Amino acid sequence: MGVEEALARRPWLLPFLLALRQGVEARAGPLARALGVKGKLAKTALWELRRLGALEGAALKPEVAEWLSRQELAVRGRRLVWRRGGAYVLVAVKRSRVSAFTVPADLVAKVEEHLKSVGRASAGDVAAALGCSLLAASRALQALAALGRASRDDRAYRYT
Repeated sequence: MGVEEALARRPWLLPFLLALRQGVEARAGPLARALGVKGKLAKTALWELRRLGALEGAALKPEVAEWLSRQELAVRGRRLVWRRGGAYVLVAVKRSRVSAFTVPADLVAKVEEHLKSVGRASAGDVAAALGCSLLAASRALQALAALGRASRDDRAYRYT
């Protein structure tokens, strides 16, 4: 299984791969400290990465690092967005888990256009204007924020 196929099934591994590419040692302690996650989560991620064949000893395989450098990835704080085909994969790093959600690229584009036209809107406003669910609007706004195209203040997002 290739790296992209493996990450399509396990996108929660992306932050760990990025940390390893930036030079964090491939051990649970340093990786957990670098990402602000529990050691057990970092240990599980390393086990998965070894099982997938992404590691060579204590480092990323060169072909994996090269593949990562070709990807459309944006990182903002503890969130990252990966453009994969017709969708964005939104990954949120928390202390005890890493969550991943898929957001259609066309929805992100519609939300961006709406935000451009109104300047500032909440997820509820966007959902009502576009006729999508509140959750979909919220995740599309989070993706835009991670991409640097929107910023959040209080309960609303502003186009940047």
